[in-house]
Amino acid sequence: MTTLTTEIEPAEAKRPPKPETDDCPTPAKAEWRSFPKVPNLLQYVRTGTYFARTKVQGKTFRASLETKVLTTAKLRLADKLKEFRKPKPVLGTFADARAQYEAELAQDHALGDGTRYYRKNCLKALAKTWPELDGMALRAITASACKDWASRFAASYDEQYFNNTLGSLRAILPLPVIARPSL
Repeated sequence: MTTLTTEIEPAEAKRPPKPETDDCPTPAKAEWRSFPKVPNLLQYVRTGTYFARTKVQGKTFRASLETKVLTTAKLRLADKLKEFRKPKPVLGTFADARAQYEAELAQDHALGDGTRYYRKNCLKALAKTWPELDGMALRAITASACKDWASRFAASYDEQYFNNTLGSLRAILPLPVIARPSL
């Protein structure tokens, strides 16, 4: 007589896996650590790097504070938040951007009076050698137009004054215009 034996499996082996709920952290939720006493500060757990996170006009921004030390992260956090919340300039005419640059020069307390005066003279020389620039839209200023102005300006002024005036022009223009090499 042959007997047929069957093994009985444990009841847990037959059950499907339990779905994860909010009270059970998932790997994605456990990658970031927040600090309730320091708002807007996060730490990426895998690397230990600290990040700043904030919401400006409904959009969330997150950027590295480039440190793994909590005290350094706290110090850098305020500067990064200020950078996030700084209003972006509206692209208009060069005259608008120049006025905004002059206002920033006046408010920059790290600059001496002589430096402010020198930069304003650089802007006057720029306006004198490129008079149609103030009326141009920022998007209409091309790298070739800047090169044409630079060749005219370099012929009339010495190298140091040229470089400082070019630096002022670069500070005013948006990145797409000045990012092109060999200006």
